[in-house]
Amino acid sequence: MSEQRRRSAGNPLRLAVTPAFGWFWIARTASLMGDYAFRVGFITYLIRTSGSPNVLAEATAVLLVPAIAFYLFGGALGDRARSRRAVLVGSDLLRVAGTGAAALAVAVTGNPLPVVGFALLIGVGAGFFEPIAAGFLTQIVNQAQLIQANSALSVSRQVSLIVGPILGGALVGWTGPAAAFWFDAASFAVSALALLAIPASAIVPHRAAGDDGTMSLGRLRVEIGQGVRFIAGVRWLLITLACGTVANAVFAGGLDVLVPLVFSPHRSGSAIRLGLFYALEGGGALLGALILTRVRVRRVAGSLFGMLALMAVSLALVGVFGNSVGSLLLALSYGVGMHYFNSLYPALVQTTVPAQLMSRVSSLEFLAFDGLTPVGILAMGPLAIGLGAGSALVLTGLAVTVLCLATMLTPTIRPLRFPEPDQPMPSGQNSIELSKPFGG
Repeated sequence: MSEQRRRSAGNPLRLAVTPAFGWFWIARTASLMGDYAFRVGFITYLIRTSGSPNVLAEATAVLLVPAIAFYLFGGALGDRARSRRAVLVGSDLLRVAGTGAAALAVAVTGNPLPVVGFALLIGVGAGFFEPIAAGFLTQIVNQAQLIQANSALSVSRQVSLIVGPILGGALVGWTGPAAAFWFDAASFAVSALALLAIPASAIVPHRAAGDDGTMSLGRLRVEIGQGVRFIAGVRWLLITLACGTVANAVFAGGLDVLVPLVFSPHRSGSAIRLGLFYALEGGGALLGALILTRVRVRRVAGSLFGMLALMAVSLALVGVFGNSVGSLLLALSYGVGMHYFNSLYPALVQTTVPAQLMSRVSSLEFLAFDGLTPVGILAMGPLAIGLGAGSALVLTGLAVTVLCLATMLTPTIRPLRFPEPDQPMPSGQNSIELSKPFGG
């Protein structure tokens, strides 16, 4: 490992200013900040034009569909493409067009349908971008730095989560929702330019699947099937996806439905406290990034599933403490756990999945983790009505805690270890140490 890389390995923020990953980090931060600003503008526009909670809920749910639908195709295309960067730039340009058209629609019509229709292009672009970006990261960051790289990306997401909505709210307040849409369009343009700025010499070529140039739907189905069979044959990955899918659905429902009900944001003071809860969640993630730079992570089971359990316990305790300062402190612990999982899990996958399958496996992960979130959100409504928001948080949080602890203790998960930074890749196992052969 070069001296520069040794210095950056322990600090995700320092890694973010190295040339290749620095441009990638800028691209991700810009687009995420734009996404969060767009969300504020989109919600505000729908409320103003329709005045209907049902329209807001339905439109928001519809926007999730394109990304979920295109994850699999995006993953297959990412493994086939000779240049993943070219596809990423194309996805950004598609989202520039979608958000720009939506902004124009806001100016010329009071009907939300055209705005929602153009906004769907954002989801299509995300369906291609996200799984391909996961594969592209392994081409610009070496194996020893993947944990730090994913930690830096998690910091990027949390900074964007804090700053993006504030910018979006300010833009909407100053000039209206269209301004937030234009900001999002500009953010995708910045992302595309940052990706193009990555030196070609810093991108490690990958062996593209299907080099014969064919692009039929039948061939895509075959290649998607290869990703499915790979995951099905790797038990620790299959178990992790199953646990994470359930946990993510509960977390989404808890944060989007139950926590707001606990804080009762119809009262102005409580609304401020709710906003502070979300901001502290991002602050907890930044704290997690600081902790992660100072600890040596070896055991996968505790680092991943223990942190998922911490997030679940934090939400359960919010149900116990209710609208209080104690619940605000729990947002910090939730954020710490979230950062750990969002940093370590991608690194684990990126160091164990063959490079030629990386985008396809990542697309299936996105599909799994996101696929049940609408179900989790919808399920929390009846639970809140039947049990009360606080009791529903306690029940669902404890259920996920038990699931995570049980998963952590399974014979398949317990032996997993992260490799040493300079450890060579074990034959047949990529870069993770297992007490059994890879896939066992």
